[in-house]
Amino acid sequence: MEQRFCKKCGAIIPATYSECPSCGQPKEKTMTASRKVISFFLIFLISIVALIGISFIDYYLHVKEIWTIHGFNVFGVIPIGAICIGALLAGIIRFAQRKFGSPKDNRRIVVLGTVLGFLIIPIVFAFQFATARLDERYNLYYSLSGDHISNFTYKDKQIDYLVFIRLIEENTSRTLTFKYNKNNPIDLGSNMSVNYFFTVLEMAACGLGSFIVLVVCSQDNAYCESCQRYYKSHHITNIPVAEWENEIGRINDCINKNSHYIPSSSSIDKTNYFSAVVRKCPNCNRGVMTFQLYRRNEKGESKADSKIKYQIEVTNAGLFLGKK
Repeated sequence: MEQRFCKKCGAIIPATYSECPSCGQPKEKTMTASRKVISFFLIFLISIVALIGISFIDYYLHVKEIWTIHGFNVFGVIPIGAICIGALLAGIIRFAQRKFGSPKDNRRIVVLGTVLGFLIIPIVFAFQFATARLDERYNLYYSLSGDHISNFTYKDKQIDYLVFIRLIEENTSRTLTFKYNKNNPIDLGSNMSVNYFFTVLEMAACGLGSFIVLVVCSQDNAYCESCQRYYKSHHITNIPVAEWENEIGRINDCINKNSHYIPSSSSIDKTNYFSAVVRKCPNCNRGVMTFQLYRRNEKGESKADSKIKYQIEVTNAGLFLGKK
């Protein structure tokens, strides 16, 4: 039988023990291959549902002429709307990962989210094609009833999905509006090359928005290996720098004596301070306590000092949350 070792002290953990006999560290659970597959399948399923839902909302707002989200650009060529759509998709995927996955899935999740981000615009086109109809005067409209556009031809070709996209790109008029010249937008006309350029740009922006959010979120790897759950953050208090030594001494005493910690009611107005945050496993009491230094600038705004941050591992994080 394979021996299991404690990650904290390195001692051998007997098969019948649920924790390390030397230091009390709970034995790490091993995720079976079948459970890994099921977990990733659930994440993938939620991601696909989110992709379809976001694409449908974008499609609906577009055909109802309420707002074309993916077409919202800043300075004419910066597709902020598409980036935000991709970021929204990434947020849902990250939520699913925190519920069913682990930090070991980070790389696959980033790839999945980026690929699905690229697919948002094509799926919007798919919704348009599925509901595209032509009236008696061959005007395009979107409905679930009427003559579907696939019953017609365009330039001697039966209109399928790809031909439909070409039809849209060749007949869509695009304008550029700038802040300094709102009343005189630049009319680009129905230029197929320009329209294709912006479509590809918006697809890339959706993928980029998803990629950025997932890469940033993947830096948060606070995870309980024993319970296979992500830690949850709880802000405890703000400690003025002048009281740092006394307060950290109180915190260490509470940890050593296994007693509850009651924060001081010191004012942090106009002073530099440490923000104390406990990140705790939702199943057990293990976690970490971090202290991030914030400095006041000349405007009185607090900015985190990335160079000064302390972290303490705690086996009973409930002491800081009113639990024991």
